[in-house]
Amino acid sequence: MPTRQLTTPLIIRGFQTGTTGEATILQRVPFNDPTFDECWFQDLLFNNPSLLPLKEVDPVFGNALPVCRELPVPGGAVDLLFINPSGFITIVETKLRRNSESRHEVVAQVIRYASQMAQWSYADLVNAARKGQSGMDDPIRRIIQAAEEEGGDEDSFVEQVNQNLWAGKFMLLIVGDGIRIELERMRDYLQLSPALGFRLALVEMGVYRTGSKSEDFIIVQPRLLARTEVIKRNVIEIKVPLKPSDLVISAPEPHPKRAGTITEEEFYKGLTTNAGPDVVKFVEKILDNAADHSLRVEWMKAGPVLKYDYDIRDTFFNFGQLRSSGEFADSGYLFYKFKELGLPLDICREYMDKVANLVGHGTRRATFERGGPFDTEQILAGTHRGDFLKIEWLIPVEDQWLKAIDELIERIQEATTPE
Repeated sequence: MPTRQLTTPLIIRGFQTGTTGEATILQRVPFNDPTFDECWFQDLLFNNPSLLPLKEVDPVFGNALPVCRELPVPGGAVDLLFINPSGFITIVETKLRRNSESRHEVVAQVIRYASQMAQWSYADLVNAARKGQSGMDDPIRRIIQAAEEEGGDEDSFVEQVNQNLWAGKFMLLIVGDGIRIELERMRDYLQLSPALGFRLALVEMGVYRTGSKSEDFIIVQPRLLARTEVIKRNVIEIKVPLKPSDLVISAPEPHPKRAGTITEEEFYKGLTTNAGPDVVKFVEKILDNAADHSLRVEWMKAGPVLKYDYDIRDTFFNFGQLRSSGEFADSGYLFYKFKELGLPLDICREYMDKVANLVGHGTRRATFERGGPFDTEQILAGTHRGDFLKIEWLIPVEDQWLKAIDELIERIQEATTPE
C-alpha cells in the first residue's frame, strides 16, 4: 500500500501580477532528526493550541486553552490537556514516528485514559491537573477567567465540565509527525467503548525547514487525517421477567441550551427593565445587522457577544458584550487577542481610543495584574475593570462606532496578509 504524505509547500518571494516570483522549496524535517524530540513537539502544541484542528472536528471544542502537561491518571499520564471556556475537554496524545510504541497501543491508551477520566468529578480533574503542574494552586482558574470574560460564570463552567466528564464527552487527538495510514483504521476500535461520548481525530504535523541553518525558519503544517462520528452514551433498560418488548435502548435528550447562556426572551426582558425601550430597539438593530460588519453573535449568560472570526489562526476577536444590565462590556479580550497573536498593539489601541472618545464617557485603561497572563487593556467608564460603558451612550454614535469596527477588522486582515 503506498505511503500517503503531505505535499511539499513553497515560499514565494517577489510575487507580482504577471510573474511567479522566486520559489523556495521547503525541506521536510526527517522523522529521525534528534533536534525535534517528543518534549519539543509537546511544547509546540501546548503553547500553540491553534495548531490543533478542533473546530474542523467539532466546533464545540474550539478555542481550547492549555491546562497542563502529563496529567496523571491511573496507570499513566495524559500528554496534554486542554479545556475551552465553554467547559469542553480535549485530550492529546503525541506520537513521533521514530518511537517504537505500537500503533494499536497508542489508540488503546488514549481510550483507556478517557474511560478513567469519565469516572472523575470536576474536583478530581482539578486535583490531577494541580499534580501535573507541580503544585500550581488551580491550573483551571485561567479557563474560568476566560469564561467569565465571555459573559459566563464559574458555576456554569463547573457544571458543564462535570456533565462532560460524566458523559465521557471528550475530544481525543492523536498527533504525530508521521501518522501511518494503518493507524486511521484504529478509529473502529472506538466502537468497543459505547459508554463514552467522545470523538477521535488523527492529526499529522508536517515540520519543514526553510534551510539547513539553525537560524532558518521552521514551518509547521497541520493536517487532519481522519475523525470519527460522535459515539453517544446509550441507556439500556431491562425489565424482569424479560420479554422482547421490555428491552429499551435510548439516548438521553440533549440539553435544551448550553449551560451559562441566556435566552433572547430573558435578555430583552432584563434589558427593558434596566435600560428602557430605546436601548432595546438599538440592540435589536445591532444584532440584526451584525453580519454586515463581519461579526458573529454568540449568546452568553449576560447577553450576546459580538465576535469576529479569524479563520487564519482558528480563533476570534471579542468586540464586546451587550448585557441585559444595560452595559456594553469590553472584557479586555480584544486587546489580549492582539497580544496573543503578536499583532501590532497600536492598531487595537487606536480603535479603543476612538470608541472611548466617541461616547465621551470612557477611556482606555490597563487592567488585570501587570505582567500576568491576563495583563490587558479595556475601554472603561471608571477605574475598575467592571466599570463598563452604558449601551445608551452608543446610540447617538452608532454609525461611527460600526465604522470603527469595520476599519479595525480591515486592519487586522491587512496585518496578516503576506506581502
